[in-house]
Amino acid sequence: MRRYFIGGSDAGIIMGTDEAALFRLWREKRGEAEPEDLSANLVVQLGVVTEALNRRWFERNTGQVVTAVQRRVSLSDRRVASALAKAQSELINPEKSLIATIRSPFPRESDRTFRYASLSTGLDIVRKTLGKHEIATVQTTAIDMDAGLIRLTTVLAHSSGEWVSSDWPAS
Repeated sequence: MRRYFIGGSDAGIIMGTDEAALFRLWREKRGEAEPEDLSANLVVQLGVVTEALNRRWFERNTGQVVTAVQRRVSLSDRRVASALAKAQSELINPEKSLIATIRSPFPRESDRTFRYASLSTGLDIVRKTLGKHEIATVQTTAIDMDAGLIRLTTVLAHSSGEWVSSDWPAS
């Protein structure tokens, strides 16, 4: 998953003078080389553990609020990424078996009818497909008193212990 964004570990390489490291990073982002395993890197581990603290410090000292959706992955993400890719290739659109009619309030306009799938049908397809690839979904909420928001966290957890998560404000 690191392939799809520029992280803090990448910034030093991009701004540095090590051409070999820059070329390796370029190849990683293009999917031509396996990313370096940073799970044993102490600086990376400290960054992961202190991310919330660093964000609060930044917000207090700059007056800027970090509001973007926060996407996180486990330090190693190869297995979960592979499983998600396989699951995604198997997902199908749910059958639109229900019919709804919207009645027009205007005499000259006709009613509009459309077909749709129930949310539960779509969720069943997603759960079965993810489960087949040993991916579980977990959702939790937390109250962010400073921002006055409820935050919804969704985690896609793989049986290998790897995971991907995102936080969304749900005000």
